[in-house]
Amino acid sequence: MAEIKVELGQYKGIEVIKPFFEVTEEEIQVEFQKACALVAKNEEKTTEPAELGDLLTIDFVGYLDGKPFPGGDGENFPLTLGSNTFIPGFEEQLIGAKAGDEVDVNLAFPEKYHEKSLAGRPVVFKVKVHSIRTNRAPEMSDEVFQMVSQCKTV
Repeated sequence: MAEIKVELGQYKGIEVIKPFFEVTEEEIQVEFQKACALVAKNEEKTTEPAELGDLLTIDFVGYLDGKPFPGGDGENFPLTLGSNTFIPGFEEQLIGAKAGDEVDVNLAFPEKYHEKSLAGRPVVFKVKVHSIRTNRAPEMSDEVFQMVSQCKTV
């Protein structure tokens, strides 16, 4: 094997400016929340009411002038409250519902709705809540920190 000779250039006396980063308490708390969310457990709510962020499984039928309208129904539909999947006002009226509840959601379609026959019209959706699931994040602890990082303590 051939020997390679390397000559170093001038490196003594070179000034290096080390950048300074300040981390706020708020930034630390945000990262703690993200870490806890990584190990959150998805659990079924059997007696607790639905909240924003919960995943509901629902059946629904929409009624216009007392009659079901085409495209206004679904079975075993997965709906995350706060996702804005449905028209404005729909999801908000399911907050507080419990598994097994039947809820009448009264609202009107937006004036500029893509289906002209429904635009601005008042409707009632009859909704059956089959189940509610939620993510339960633990409090930040050394145990959680060990699960999401190489550190041993918070």
